[in-house]
Amino acid sequence: MGMNDLWVKHCGISHTGSFKDLGMTVLVSQVNRLKKLNKPEVGVGCASTGDTSAALSAYCAAAGIPSIVFLPANKISTVQLVQPIANGAFVLSINTDFDGCMQLIREVTSELPIYLANSLISLRIEGQKTAAIDIAAVRLGGS
Repeated sequence: MGMNDLWVKHCGISHTGSFKDLGMTVLVSQVNRLKKLNKPEVGVGCASTGDTSAALSAYCAAAGIPSIVFLPANKISTVQLVQPIANGAFVLSINTDFDGCMQLIREVTSELPIYLANSLISLRIEGQKTAAIDIAAVRLGGS
C-alpha cells in the first residue's frame, strides 16, 4: 500500500458489527434529547443497503425511539434485512435503488416529524470521528 505505518480500528465487535454504530450513538442520543425537550421529532428514518439500517434500528430500539428504514428491494442480504426487523424498525422494501430510497425518505422526513439519519448529518460524522480518538489513545498508551 506504500505506507510505513497504518493504524486501524476494528469495529466488527460493536453492537451491529459496523463502524456506523459510532455515528448512530451520537445521532440517536441527540434525537432522544430533543424528544425530552418536547421537540417534534418522533422517530428517525434512513435509506440503507444494510449497515446504516442495522445501526439505526439497534440504537433507536435501545432508546425507545421508533425507526423507519427504506431498503431497495432485492439488493441487500438476508442478514442485513434481519437486523432492522429484529430491532422493531418499520421496514419498507421499495422497488428502486438506494438513490430512490434516499429520495423517498427525504420526502417523508420533510413532511413528518421524523429525523433524517443520512450519512451527511453532522451528528453521525461526529460519532464516527471517535474511531480516530480511540486509535490515538491506544497508540499513545491509553486503553
